[in-house]
Amino acid sequence: MQGVDPGVVYDLVVIGGGATGAGIALDAVTRGLKVGMFERDDFSSGTSSKSTRLVHGSVRYLEKAVKELNYEQYSLVSSALKERRHFLNVAPHLTQALPLLLPIRRWWDAPYLWVGTKLYDLLAGAEGLHSSYFLPRAKVLQAFPTLDASELVGGLVYYDAQHNDARTNVTLAMTAVAYGATVVNHAEVTRLEKDAEGKVCGVHVRARGVINATGPFADDIHHLDEATTNEIVMPSSGVHLVLPAWVAPKGLGLIDRSSDGRVIFLLPWQGKVIAGTTDRACAIDHDPIPEEEDVSWILKEVNRTLAPNVDLRYSDVLATWSGICPLVRDPSTNSTETITRSHLTVSRSGLLTCVGGKWTTFRETAEDGVTSAIDLFHLAPHPPSSIPNIGGTVLHNVQALDGSCQTLDLQLIGAHGYSPTLSTNLRDSFHLDAIVADYLACSYGDCAWEFASLASAASAPTHRIAGETYPYLDGEVRYAVQSQYA
Repeated sequence: MQGVDPGVVYDLVVIGGGATGAGIALDAVTRGLKVGMFERDDFSSGTSSKSTRLVHGSVRYLEKAVKELNYEQYSLVSSALKERRHFLNVAPHLTQALPLLLPIRRWWDAPYLWVGTKLYDLLAGAEGLHSSYFLPRAKVLQAFPTLDASELVGGLVYYDAQHNDARTNVTLAMTAVAYGATVVNHAEVTRLEKDAEGKVCGVHVRARGVINATGPFADDIHHLDEATTNEIVMPSSGVHLVLPAWVAPKGLGLIDRSSDGRVIFLLPWQGKVIAGTTDRACAIDHDPIPEEEDVSWILKEVNRTLAPNVDLRYSDVLATWSGICPLVRDPSTNSTETITRSHLTVSRSGLLTCVGGKWTTFRETAEDGVTSAIDLFHLAPHPPSSIPNIGGTVLHNVQALDGSCQTLDLQLIGAHGYSPTLSTNLRDSFHLDAIVADYLACSYGDCAWEFASLASAASAPTHRIAGETYPYLDGEVRYAVQSQYA
């Protein structure tokens, strides 16, 4: 583990480099704590790169909150909507607002859905993106030509956000490094160190506190701590399909009710369409493969939503993935749809576990985890000893880094010099195709400029390494190796 000093005592060691682990590392290091983070594989190699790509409060949770008068669900939606704005502020290159269409197939559903979307807007308040609006039938079919028109009477459009989950995860880790965290990938934690009193005091290095943020694998770390401990994770599989671009319009997503009362969605993504998803209990696997039953179900539901002449088949599926969501086990139910998605536990030996959560609320989950760790391990936050120069920009509000949580407004690497015109500037400077320039701007932000310094005699940094179908460049590989721990 090159770069890790075994003689150093860390304030916090974080096990797991996914969304929650990287979020905890960034939060803790910007509170002035000495932080180490260890990831068994690569950053975002697991669940954190296999999400729906949505940053949302969830109209489904809001519907449950209203129907069941459930304040907990209401609070989840309200909190998630505030966190959605955080994404757009701190990583504008990785996150964009996305309009979502709700088809209306019965006139009496229109007032119900209209009230729901307006309540969604109201809950977002000042953190809202754009106001929802009604579309008549003709306008719906003009906007979404492949939609089944047989019973359609209109549609409602509301806004959520979409982000690049894998790039966000890597960027969180690299931003934590910029502020002074020690981050190591491909380093599996195989034991927990304990002191004479049986308290956890480190992993492969010494630490005042250890946080288990390994998502669906949290129980594996628990068993290193206590072999007979009860499992707390109830894994849930979310299967997604990638379909051709012609299935749905660019720039507009669709969310519809499935035949069994759940939801089905179609979302534009990097020139293709994502369809999904499932939500059912599953076994934990390091490399989960979608079950044929789940793929068939999604295809059936998408065909049910789209026009009869579309008729999607297995041959139309370009790719699939299955993400395992680490829900917190509830002994009273076997359903994964009603289980809470965030939880903090402390073992008898002092191992703090942060499990559950979703991408939208990862920052809030990380903040809760670090605040709990400070109290539990008697840590002393303080202003960071140095402020990094990121993208040629020194953080302007240095005074704000006073030892308290700052991640609500702390921009990630790539955001400081980003602007909506970055794609055009890259295209003109490097004579790139528009699709390549857009991809670089939305994946790396102002870091894309660094590719210009990575030329070699054998290949220019703008050389496309996967043919004309994909926008991947030689310079990306060099940048990943030199700057992002590849």
